[in-house]
Amino acid sequence: MTVEFDITPYIGWDYYVGMGVGTSGVYLDPATHVGVHGGLEVEAGAGVSLAGLIGVDLELGAGIRVSAGVGLADPDPRDGRIYLDELARRGNNLADAFANALTFQMQGEMYGYADLVVNLPWPLPDITLRYEGPCFTVQFGEDRIIPCSHLGGVEAGRRVSVLKIDPASRERLGLLATATVGEGGWVDLPEPIIVQAGEAFIAVPERGADRG
Repeated sequence: MTVEFDITPYIGWDYYVGMGVGTSGVYLDPATHVGVHGGLEVEAGAGVSLAGLIGVDLELGAGIRVSAGVGLADPDPRDGRIYLDELARRGNNLADAFANALTFQMQGEMYGYADLVVNLPWPLPDITLRYEGPCFTVQFGEDRIIPCSHLGGVEAGRRVSVLKIDPASRERLGLLATATVGEGGWVDLPEPIIVQAGEAFIAVPERGADRG
């Protein structure tokens, strides 16, 4: 058995500038911004090999993320564009107009997660299970057809949304299915979903859902 412990601080910055020309002249994308982010993550992991054929790794982690940024307030959000003439109405000159339109945002969050990785001998696929907050994530090393899933600790009758996600960024890419948790935490999907190698999906129990 191997045991590891790690503390990782990080900091970075990001920006986005979107521009275009429309019927009313030059405009900026309302998502235009510049920001900084940082945080601290603590991880502890253990791994064991069973008979030299199956490897099981468990990793627990917790952390905090903080981000802050400066963007632009859209005077007329109905069209999704910030035209320069709209900004010009808010100041004596364009510099004053930009200064008046600046907005500051700051947010922070704390999180925890648990990863269980099962390394199976070839030709069986490796399986990664992740729990983060009220969500369960599954990722496979090979193409799989998933007719059902199991969510430990979720009571029967709870509605669940199954969404496709980016395995790296955890961005939610779209709804795959909705279902109801059955006895013992088993979820029978209305139709089997196909997960390609390297893809991942997340099962999110809905809050305040009716049970029956």
